[in-house]
Amino acid sequence: MKSRKTILAMVVAICAAMLITFLPLTEYNSKGEPREAIVAVTMLNTGNWILPVNNGGDIAYKPPLFHWAVALCSLPQGYVSEATSRMPSALSLIVMIGVMFLFYSKRRDTSTAFLAAMLTLTSFEVYRSGVNCRVDMLLTMFIVLAMLFFYRWIERGCRGIPLLAVLFMSGATLTKGPVGIILPCVVAGVFVMLREKKIVPLLYIFLSSLLALVLPLCWYFAAYRQGGDEFLALVYEENVLRMLGKMPYESHVHNAFYNFQTLIVGWLPWSLLPLISLFFLRRRHFGALRKFCNKPRGWLNRVRGMEPLELYTWLAFIIVVAFYCVPKSKRSVYLLPAYPFMAWLLAEWMMRIKYWKPVVMKIFSGILGVAALLLGVTCVVLQFHPVALDSFHGKHAWQNQQIFAALQDIGFTPISIALMLFTIAAGVFTLAKLMRRETQPQRNTLSSSHSERIINSSLDSDRNLFHIEAEQGHPTLIPLIALYFCLYGLILPAIQNVKSDRPLAEKISRTLPTDRLYSFVAEPMLHFFCTNFYLGDRIKQFEKSRPDAGYLMIADGDRTDFFARHKEYEFKEVSRTEHPATELKQIIYFYEFNAK
Repeated sequence: MKSRKTILAMVVAICAAMLITFLPLTEYNSKGEPREAIVAVTMLNTGNWILPVNNGGDIAYKPPLFHWAVALCSLPQGYVSEATSRMPSALSLIVMIGVMFLFYSKRRDTSTAFLAAMLTLTSFEVYRSGVNCRVDMLLTMFIVLAMLFFYRWIERGCRGIPLLAVLFMSGATLTKGPVGIILPCVVAGVFVMLREKKIVPLLYIFLSSLLALVLPLCWYFAAYRQGGDEFLALVYEENVLRMLGKMPYESHVHNAFYNFQTLIVGWLPWSLLPLISLFFLRRRHFGALRKFCNKPRGWLNRVRGMEPLELYTWLAFIIVVAFYCVPKSKRSVYLLPAYPFMAWLLAEWMMRIKYWKPVVMKIFSGILGVAALLLGVTCVVLQFHPVALDSFHGKHAWQNQQIFAALQDIGFTPISIALMLFTIAAGVFTLAKLMRRETQPQRNTLSSSHSERIINSSLDSDRNLFHIEAEQGHPTLIPLIALYFCLYGLILPAIQNVKSDRPLAEKISRTLPTDRLYSFVAEPMLHFFCTNFYLGDRIKQFEKSRPDAGYLMIADGDRTDFFARHKEYEFKEVSRTEHPATELKQIIYFYEFNAK
């Protein structure tokens, strides 16, 4: 039997290969990543690691732990780059998946734990967050680890204070605020009330929440000494008004159904599996559900009677989703702490469905195999320039031309050839395995306990999950990993780099004095984040600085109102962008100005 450490090493190696390899390939092409990275730039430039001022007069909207991590990753090379700014997210995801694998493999079988780890890694939402310069993955790691160590503490009899859970909650609070304490404590508290029915563990959980505030309060006090009332107003707005939906501006306002839509999309391609299985359900399969619904009086007893780990996993998933249904502000990344627990539930279901209805896994594997084959072949074909760039017309013709030009200029380098061939080979291998005739396993005749014995017995056969799936005819992970390698190693960098405002920043640095460059954006909380990052945080805010002379950077749609408000200045147009900039999706104008 392969040891748990060997499989853990394999999990970490797969995660590192799929995450860290691609971090430097894509330039910033949205406002979110450079907005966080610029805080770390300011920390390194000014030495202020408590409450740095960036973007010409703003303080950071979130606590500094993520920005500290970015700055520390950037220290060896002396500057913040795309790769170093994304490194904390990638490392956080690797650590979270590794700890999750160890947690479940010690309490259940290693095969299912490995599958759950791979499901977490390859779900669209989790993977995307793991290669982005955003606070969400670091926050998710701390919240999930706090929940897991709370369970270990309960498992050991609730003795003393769960210090590791306290430490992780402190880290989560220093990443994004009090939600990092609320979620783990609520999950642990509800579980204790359902299982233990004792007051003392609840008191320990409450005390843990207070202890978790100690380190964050040290930073909040130091930040208040620097930022004063402006800092307090920002803290109140981000943590209270956002939860109540009373922000002075609309911020990701959605109804509760939005969360469930994002879960379906975020779990792609794995969310296709339950959809496929619906076509094979029969009336008898709903018997247990009808029995459960017909006897609501016994619901609580049934829940309390669940196996502890299963109950805790369900509670963590349900409470996270329910919690984020409350605030009006909703984003798909808010639900990230639910994904590892959903992955375990989905992995258990997949291990059962392989024996109940193997055709479901075969269809899903076939879809992934075809997708990998088509994607690899398409990449190869595009290198022969089959698309005429002058065939694009309309509003987005220029951008479409740039995208297809980039895709057709990937070329046949050793790396690109390897990635294309790997993707094609993965697709061919998967389809060949599925089409090969094999003895059909028994269906619908195995009891649940017998199925579990078969699953557990696979651990004794010195095979990892790839071999198990290949022998069962369901090699789903191989084409999916190939798809991610091709997408994030070749296709997405080519597409997204076209959308980057880095060329605009380089043009500005060549043609304008960046020490006298100011900007104005009418929309609240929005700036030229990407351009400012590539200029080294040199763009100042016009209305905060009120300079006598300099150069103004402004979007086309903001010009009329701005000039009407500032008649005390004379403005002379210097230049404009030929095409809309990515961040504001408008033509950007540059003016030289002087006070009258």
